[in-house]
Amino acid sequence: MASLYYGAKDNLFSIAKTKGIDGSLLDLTCTMCEANAMLQDLATKPANGGRVHQGVRTAKLPSGQIVTVGGYWGSDKSEYQNFTEGMFLMKSSYECAVDVLDREGANKAGFLNQEDQNFTEGMSQGHANLLIQGNTTPNEASIVGLNKRTPYAGIDEEFCLDCKGTGANLRSAWLVAANPNLVHFIYDPTHPTMGIERKVMPLWREVNPTDSTQHRWMMTIEYAFEQGICIRDYKAVKRLANIAAGPSDAPSTDFLNKLIQARHQHTTIGDQKNVTFGGGTQRFLYLDPMTYIKLVQGANANIKVLVSDRNIYRVNLPMIDDIILRKMDALNMPLNSGETQVT
Repeated sequence: MASLYYGAKDNLFSIAKTKGIDGSLLDLTCTMCEANAMLQDLATKPANGGRVHQGVRTAKLPSGQIVTVGGYWGSDKSEYQNFTEGMFLMKSSYECAVDVLDREGANKAGFLNQEDQNFTEGMSQGHANLLIQGNTTPNEASIVGLNKRTPYAGIDEEFCLDCKGTGANLRSAWLVAANPNLVHFIYDPTHPTMGIERKVMPLWREVNPTDSTQHRWMMTIEYAFEQGICIRDYKAVKRLANIAAGPSDAPSTDFLNKLIQARHQHTTIGDQKNVTFGGGTQRFLYLDPMTYIKLVQGANANIKVLVSDRNIYRVNLPMIDDIILRKMDALNMPLNSGETQVT
């Protein structure tokens, strides 16, 4: 996975390296990107309002008018929508009796490093779940999930497309144009470590809850992750809904047709540049594991998946057209507990 960083620009890991974050936090940031493909692929930028990011989206482009020579013409203007994007704050703690750690002996550092990796991977997957499945309305502690946002919450065949699947194992895939001028993650610029925290707390004395005359000494490591996402242009994100992803389902022709429609229905910034030469807009399709596996295995002859290095990372990756296929565990669900059919 590390080779993918050669093509990455301004993702959480590459920005963290420039901020002088200590080695342990840099390792955690790398693990976050390994566990969450979106963190690896999308740019990360400082929010312009501390824990919030405000801006405008283009809602309507100006147009010209056909006139006769010497005739009159009117004026026009772009129309914009104001937006405010918030952040989530996720925290967790690891507690362990000091005696247990001492028993690890020379392996103590390795034992704690494994816990670091486990906590970071779990929190990174939690980040991805919040991003996709988050709240219906924003609040101070969380963000609105993509599948609950307008215009992705209902089928309109423009931003949310119907792949015609039915049954109890429906999933959604997300097509994202990873241009930092279109969609990017945000962090609080006043936070010294970009919202990533790992703090080893002082040892503390824990009294036995069933016998106040007994005690033991404990150590605690506090973890925190704070981030948000900003979609500056709705055309940069498309939802492919109602994908049948059960064990016996195969990627359908409807899925391929909707993917191509979603890819080419709109033109975005950078579409005319070549991503393999450092410019342009790379697109990623984030898929649940089952659909990803079947695509990569070539389960359906109607869908042409090629392994190609004609992408921003310049390494061989599975692609359809100019779209990199990415597996995202947050899009997975237990068997027979899929998404409600999107209408």
